[in-house]
Amino acid sequence: MEVFFFERTEYRSLYNCSVVDLHTVGVPNVPLGVAYMAVGVTLEMLYLPCMIVLSTPELRRNSCHKIMFVLGLLDMCTLAVNSIITGFLTAEGAVYCTYPVFIYVCGAVVLGLWCATCATSVMLGINRSIDLWFPEVMAALFKGNKTYIWCALPFFYGAWYTWATRPVTYSSYAYAWFFDPYYEMKSVSHDPAVYTNIYHSLHNTATVIAIFSLYIFLSVSVWWKCRKTHIRTQTVSTVQKQIIFQSCMICLFNLCAAFVYVYMQYFDTPTWLIVLGQSTWIGCHGGAVIVYLGFNKTIRREVLKLFRLKSDDHRVFNVHLTGAYPTTFACISVV
Repeated sequence: MEVFFFERTEYRSLYNCSVVDLHTVGVPNVPLGVAYMAVGVTLEMLYLPCMIVLSTPELRRNSCHKIMFVLGLLDMCTLAVNSIITGFLTAEGAVYCTYPVFIYVCGAVVLGLWCATCATSVMLGINRSIDLWFPEVMAALFKGNKTYIWCALPFFYGAWYTWATRPVTYSSYAYAWFFDPYYEMKSVSHDPAVYTNIYHSLHNTATVIAIFSLYIFLSVSVWWKCRKTHIRTQTVSTVQKQIIFQSCMICLFNLCAAFVYVYMQYFDTPTWLIVLGQSTWIGCHGGAVIVYLGFNKTIRREVLKLFRLKSDDHRVFNVHLTGAYPTTFACISVV
């Protein structure tokens, strides 16, 4: 965005649409566009009651729920662009020059949102890890409104990507977002390397390593802690399976989206793989709400109460894994 606002000469040079004949570019795909939009709208609607529940004073007493609320806001904002707006652009067969300012701004914003979301996910993993092993430190770092101060760090991190780095731009030649605004436009003479965003590649690589490592560590930690509790063996086994399953889902979506989006910026990639990468990116931001409603008994119970429905599941485990600062599996999306 810095180039857009303050380096107008450079902006006009890099993102010049006078060389593009809009009558000969773009490949509309209405079914895929409708699918993108339908998924996005559905996930947004599912997210709303979860966000209402996460904003209640009862759940906000726990720092992890505060982080999950912030993460939900980031996810909902991202889904508006990478699913709903992307669906509209896909159905229309748009390219960057179809709506240059709109796509440029959306690309800059959604890039920052992606980076902020990843950073917040890592922070949630760190929060849970500290709570498991160092409860006294946990209380000192995250007690009360201190959590929101920590949440400001991912916000500024994402804002830097929005402001200071190259944005992604949409192309209906592959129904996804690319740093090259002239992606697959053979009639436009340009150097795609000029648009490379090395910071994005570094971010995605670090994200994959950090999230994979943290959630593996969390799964092993919970398994180890459960061995030392007096919880019934059957219950422990169920909890362990849920944590490992959810960890694998989280890692899989992030791994696929981060890898494919880096790979397709540098190498020729088949359209089906690019669409898969776009879909997993949507899954990164919509998967959490599925986990909340499908596996998180605390949130599911409160959502059912919100709609005046009875929950069949009244059995909730608050597993005290440490002495001074009790840890609940609700904060790692289990109950």
